[in-house]
Amino acid sequence: MTLEDIEIAKRECIDAARRAAEAGFDMVEMGGHVGYLFSDFVSRFTNKRMDEYGGDSRGRMKFNTDIIAGIKKELGEDYPVGIRLSIED
Repeated sequence: MTLEDIEIAKRECIDAARRAAEAGFDMVEMGGHVGYLFSDFVSRFTNKRMDEYGGDSRGRMKFNTDIIAGIKKELGEDYPVGIRLSIED
């Protein structure tokens, strides 16, 4: 993914959370099972990026944490956001 693609994907995730909240959902959960985009960024096996979205665990989590921060900014700090990640690749 290009950096532009990443920004688009993050915006789409934040917009989806906003729509869920507007529809009356009490929380959102990001699904990051093995093979899903969220886990592909986190995994050191699938994420070979050399930019800010790769490298150490902090860089590999940046995609996810950026989305969570964007959701919180849009919906408020008290709006619950979950993320389900696999503990093994």
